[in-house]
Amino acid sequence: MVFIASIKTISMKIIQLKRLNIESPNWKKLTLELFVVFLGVTMGFLLNNWQGEQQSKDLEQKYMNAFHQDVVNNIEELKAATTRDSVWLKRAIPLFESMQTASLSHDSAQVVLQLIVKMFKIGLNTGTYQDMTNSGNLNLLADFALKAKIVDYHMELDGGTFFDDHFYQYYNDFVMPFVFEKVNLVQGDFVDAAGRQSVQFTNVFYGYVAMMQQRQAIYKDLLTQSYELEGVLKNAMDRES
Repeated sequence: MVFIASIKTISMKIIQLKRLNIESPNWKKLTLELFVVFLGVTMGFLLNNWQGEQQSKDLEQKYMNAFHQDVVNNIEELKAATTRDSVWLKRAIPLFESMQTASLSHDSAQVVLQLIVKMFKIGLNTGTYQDMTNSGNLNLLADFALKAKIVDYHMELDGGTFFDDHFYQYYNDFVMPFVFEKVNLVQGDFVDAAGRQSVQFTNVFYGYVAMMQQRQAIYKDLLTQSYELEGVLKNAMDRES
């Protein structure tokens, strides 16, 4: 627009000169003015484009750093969760085997109660991904393979969260109703021996153990994927720096 306005200005000068019967304009001077204007406008466009590209690169780097931090936090969270679940299963499996052989003692049944009344939900970091997808900035990532890996990773995180929610629903629908009906929570013991020896108690514990085994497998897989993505992001950031 500036370039066109400058041409119009120069044209108006020529018309005014003709109307005033002044001698022919200095074409060299006018051509030089036109060239200077063209050069200024072109440099302005180039500068704006460069600034835009630089801002996009800076924002891309900022998002990659945030992604990396999210994954590092997820690694620590998943490590703690897999360790906690492994310890739980090591205590639970022998007790369940005793239950299968109908040799579960009264004291062991109390330990089972202590195990099933505890419920932990993991908190995984997805804030950066949510921000990029909601704002439409995911396309800032120039590396298509990296972008695809990040999308796949967060789909797996969603799957882990879905299973956690399902497990929590099982806990609310089956475990706690049994505990409130059959257990004296103040004394931490069954109301009567029938509750400890019931099929319902066996089924509730079996379901809980099965859920824990599935969740541990999911967490271990997510931990492996988190390590892989952390390495990819670190290499990408090193290349950019």
